[in-house]
Amino acid sequence: MYVAADDKGKVILPKFFRRWSIYQLYLLAEINRGTFKEYLEMQKDEQLILRSDFNQYRMNQKGAMPLSRIFDGKNVTVQPEDMIFIEKPSSLLDEKGNEIQSF
Repeated sequence: MYVAADDKGKVILPKFFRRWSIYQLYLLAEINRGTFKEYLEMQKDEQLILRSDFNQYRMNQKGAMPLSRIFDGKNVTVQPEDMIFIEKPSSLLDEKGNEIQSF
């Protein structure tokens, strides 16, 4: 049976795990992307809003900041519950690559 108190390992948020995994592939391919923080800084469209700013900025996203800003080079400096990620727009495509407009 799983007991949360016994779990002493480090945690990595899925959002950072995905970026870390891609960054590691660049390293394996010997493609220089700098440090992980520098790599995150290159991802201009990866943004979030702090929960404390959400009500004020949610309609215009002026409070949005790059994901790299909450990373000090080794640790995330904001608690997970205080982050609201801004998702990139997406669309559904059919088998021919055309955008699906309706069902």
